[in-house]
Amino acid sequence: MATIGENIKRIRKEKGLTQKQLGALCKPSMADSAIRRYEAGKANPKLATVRKIAEALDCKLYELVDDWTKVSPEEWAEDMASTANKALKSEEETEHLEKQKIILQKFQKLNKKGEDKAIEQVELLTKIPEYCRNNTEKPSTNDE
Repeated sequence: MATIGENIKRIRKEKGLTQKQLGALCKPSMADSAIRRYEAGKANPKLATVRKIAEALDCKLYELVDDWTKVSPEEWAEDMASTANKALKSEEETEHLEKQKIILQKFQKLNKKGEDKAIEQVELLTKIPEYCRNNTEKPSTNDE
């Protein structure tokens, strides 16, 4: 059974990447010295770090982790919560971007007078707490 570090090294080399390149592909980036320590077995990455490396290597998590018994229940729970949170955030961001796209498409169909009226209406909506993201914030004004 190969270690996580051995699997990282094998897949990294299969992809033709240096340790520095792999570190740069990670989001957020990692130092090549960290990759080196993992590959040499001098440090054991947390599951979240292994997931980040798997994404950078464009491989499945199970391709890097052979022995799941070494992952603590606490680490599992933390990783699952983080993964679920990212998925939810991504879904919300996608929905938000789609709405912005629709608004922009409709706005581009307006003439100057229509654009001015649309901006006026949006400014009015931002002054109504019921329509604002954070009802505790002070409504926006034309001065801001």
